[in-house]
Amino acid sequence: VYSRKKDLSNKLVSKAQMQKNVFRQEILLETKLLLYDVIYLNNKESQLMGREQKTAQLLQEYDQKLQQGDANMLDVNKIKLQYLSIKNDLLLLQNEKQTLLTKLAELNGGVWVDFTDTLYPAIPLIPDFETLDSIIEYNDPLIALYEQEKIIQQQQVYVQKSLNLPKLEAGYHGQTILNTRLQGIHAGITVPLWENKHKVKAAEANVDFASTNIQRHRLERRLDNQRLYDLLEVRQNAMEEYEELLSTMGNTVLLDKALRLGEITVIQYFLEQTYFYTAYDKNEQLKREYHKAVIELYKYTL
Repeated sequence: VYSRKKDLSNKLVSKAQMQKNVFRQEILLETKLLLYDVIYLNNKESQLMGREQKTAQLLQEYDQKLQQGDANMLDVNKIKLQYLSIKNDLLLLQNEKQTLLTKLAELNGGVWVDFTDTLYPAIPLIPDFETLDSIIEYNDPLIALYEQEKIIQQQQVYVQKSLNLPKLEAGYHGQTILNTRLQGIHAGITVPLWENKHKVKAAEANVDFASTNIQRHRLERRLDNQRLYDLLEVRQNAMEEYEELLSTMGNTVLLDKALRLGEITVIQYFLEQTYFYTAYDKNEQLKREYHKAVIELYKYTL
């Protein structure tokens, strides 16, 4: 009994270390996903700041034109509304980023991190799904934890079976009865009849339950990996299409020139500008989703 309890204790210590590994990986994954959100917001903040500055310059130009009689108040008001919209979008984004950085500091033990990166880490070469899924399963700390739990429950079965064995007792015994001192060798045997009734069956049921947990996690992990893997392909194709579209649209330099030459109206300018920035932001969102899916698949490397 003592020997098997000692083995059980050692296995529980190993389980504690495995639980630590699982918890560590969860924290690092949460941190990594949070950093990707900050990278996305840093890029979007840079874009909005550029738009704010450009719209402010445009507003100044049209104010001067209004004073000179070369522009009307309706155009100036449209620019003011656009400037206000961009300004508020920027303030809301900065507030959202501040919230994420506060959360990041919480994960970092209260130490503030001034994270200003705008580039995502390089993406590893992704193999076919079956190969990747096998690598993930081999390195999955949660699988190791569930398997250790099964070993522990099996050891519990051994302990319970040992407790059902007769207990031997021997020694030297002394007792005083009515001023008479009795001494002599003492020996005995104890046979447990009801003390551990059904405990072995309960321990064996726990072994079956642990086995079920392993199979359940393997299935859930594979389905989740398949979902993320499929997401990569869809996002990759969508990003390529947006990159091609954005390259043909060029940038807003020609749009600015057309406005100043009077070839388009202010409302046409902002409408065309909206098309460009909507496509640009959608592409940035796809990049963020793609990189987050990659790190979730490769979280075993954390």
